This record gives sequence, C-alpha cells and structure tokens, in this order.
Amino acid sequence: MNNKIFRLEDLKIGDKIDNGSYQISREEIIDFAQKYDPQFYHINEDKAKKYQFKDLIASGWHTASIAMGLIIRSFNIEHGMIGSMVNLSWPNPTRPDDILYVKTEIVDIKPSKSKPYQAVVEVNWIVKNQKDDILLKTNSTILMFYENPTNHSKNS
Repeated sequence: MNNKIFRLEDLKIGDKIDNGSYQISREEIIDFAQKYDPQFYHINEDKAKKYQFKDLIASGWHTASIAMGLIIRSFNIEHGMIGSMVNLSWPNPTRPDDILYVKTEIVDIKPSKSKPYQAVVEVNWIVKNQKDDILLKTNSTILMFYENPTNHSKNS
C-alpha cells in the first residue's frame, strides 16, 4: 500500500494510485450486515444459498466502507479532501474471503476561480477482487485544498 502524503499541487490528470488490498471474512460480512444492512443474503447462510448468488454476499455499503478506509489510508491528501458528489455502482457482489484491491485514477482537476486555495478534483475509484471482477465503481467529485493559496485558476 502507498503511504505517501499527496499534495494537490503534485496531482496530475491521469495519475493512478494503488490504494492497497483487504481480505474480507464471512464473519465480518455477517457482523457488518447485522448492524447496518440486515438483509437475509448478508446474514443468513442457509437462506442466502437459495438466493441467486448461492452464498452470503457482503453489503455494498460494507464494500464501500472497506474501500474508503483503504483510500484514506493510502491517498493521504496533505490538506484534506471533502466529498461533494459520487456516482456509485456494484457490478458484482463481494463474497467471503474475497481480496479487495482498490485503485484511484485522477480524471480532472479544476482549480477554483474565486477561491485560489481549492480545486474540484474528479476521481474514479475501482474495487476489484482476486479474480479481477469489478465489485465497486465510483466516479466522485472531491473538494481539495492547495498548500499555497496562489492563483491556480490561470492553469485551468
């Protein structure tokens, strides 16, 4: 996993960052779901086996939470970031013992014309498993802050 501290000034469109990996257990799937998403295919193995996925599957929100933890620990923006919009999908379910691999791609950087200390950054986050199945895709708009509040808008 990448433990580098990133500065907005150093990010470029097209940058790709490896956010690390995490193996999810059956017990974690059930525990998370009992607390936050108690649908039968997340908490009841017998019923889940009769459902279309033929086994327990993790809540999509559990997959998203794991991804967020990996992203924050590895895509450490020195002056912080604030999410403002996200388009999210779960093309495939996360299953017990899957290894989740998360990657960030910088899609666009738009320095603010009125607030020279900030920019809106568009990122794609992709979560895949050990079989290369896409488990989660997001396109997000994030507010990030420059270290030096100079006029970065002249570059936009």
